[in-house]
Amino acid sequence: MSMRTILGCIKQADLDYELINDGDRIAIGISGGKDSLVLLSALNLYKQFSKKKYEIVGINIEMGFPNMSFTKIRKYCKDNNIEFHQVKSKPLIYEVLKLNADETGNISCSICSRMKKAAMNKAAKTYRCNKVAFAHHNDDAVETLFMNMIHGGRIATFSPKMHLTRANMTFVRPLVYCEEKDIRKTALELNLPVLESTCPANKHTERQNMKNLLHDFYHNYPESRQNFSNMLSNTAKLSLWKKVNENDREWILNSLKLYNDTNIHDEATLTLTRLDPHGNLVGGLTYHQIDQEICLDGIYVKEEWRKQGLGSSLLTELSKQDYQVITCKIYSYNHLTFFLKNEYEIIGKVENISYLAKKK
Repeated sequence: MSMRTILGCIKQADLDYELINDGDRIAIGISGGKDSLVLLSALNLYKQFSKKKYEIVGINIEMGFPNMSFTKIRKYCKDNNIEFHQVKSKPLIYEVLKLNADETGNISCSICSRMKKAAMNKAAKTYRCNKVAFAHHNDDAVETLFMNMIHGGRIATFSPKMHLTRANMTFVRPLVYCEEKDIRKTALELNLPVLESTCPANKHTERQNMKNLLHDFYHNYPESRQNFSNMLSNTAKLSLWKKVNENDREWILNSLKLYNDTNIHDEATLTLTRLDPHGNLVGGLTYHQIDQEICLDGIYVKEEWRKQGLGSSLLTELSKQDYQVITCKIYSYNHLTFFLKNEYEIIGKVENISYLAKKK
C-alpha cells in the first residue's frame, strides 16, 4: 500500500529533523490538491503509527479563485474526525495578484506564496496551533534547488523545518522524503477528494518548466533522481569557492536581526545601510510596520548585482524569513544615496551599519 511508503518517509524525516513533538497542535495547509490531502490523511494516521501525542487542524485559506468547492473535503474531515476550518484571506489574495499582474496578465507565484504563508500563519494562531505543516515533497525540493541555481545563482532549497522567531511559529514539511509519484498513487488508492486548481497559472509556471527539465534528466540519467535527492542534505561533501571578503549578501539576509536589535520599533519606517571597509555605500533595506508585522519595502544593492538579477534572488530568500514581503522594489545603491540624503536622518550606528528613520 502506498500510504505505508508515505508513513515510512514521514517517520524518517521526523527522526532526521525532529518535526513533530508531543503536545504539538499542527495546522495543515489544505489547498485541495493531492499533496495537502495526502499529508492530512498521513499525519492523522501517523499519530497511531508514531505513538506521539499531537493534534492536527486542517486549514484552507480562501484565496478568491473561482469555482473551488470544499464540500467533499469538509465531509472527508468530518467522517475522519479531523478538525477543519476555512479562512477567507483579507484582502483576497487573488485580487492582489490581479493588481500585480505583469504586462501580459500573468500573476506572480512568489507574491501568492508569501501572502498565503502570512495568512496561514495568522490562521494557525487563531486556532491555537504552534506549528504549520506544508505539503512540499522531495520533487518540490529538487525543483526549488534548480530554480535557485538557474535564476538566482545560489545553491539553496527550502528547509524541512524552520522557526520564525518574531512570529513565534514553526513551519514543518513532513513530506520532504516523499516522491510525487507515491503521493499521487496514495491519493488514488484512498480515493481522496482532490480538487483541480482553478488558478490561471496552474501548470503554466516556471516550476512546471523545471518539472519538464528534470523529467528529461531522469530519463537520460536514471541515477540522477536519487543523487539529486541525496545532495539536498550531503553537507559533508559540499565544496564551493569562498571569497576572502565577507559576502554582503549574508549581511542583507541577516538584517532582520539587526532591525530587532535596534529596539526602535515605534518608528514608522526604518532603513538599514551598510558601508564597506573604505566607507563606500554597499546596500540597504527599507522596512515599515503594519499591525506589529514587519514589511519589506525596498532592497538596495550594487548596480552590478541588480543587473545580474541578484536583487530578485535576495528578495526570494528574504521572503522566507520572519517578515512579510508583498511588494518590494529593487534599486541600485546610487539611488539609495539620493534617497537617504533627502528623506532620512541617522538615528544610530553600529560598526559600519547605519540605522536611519524617515523624517517627519
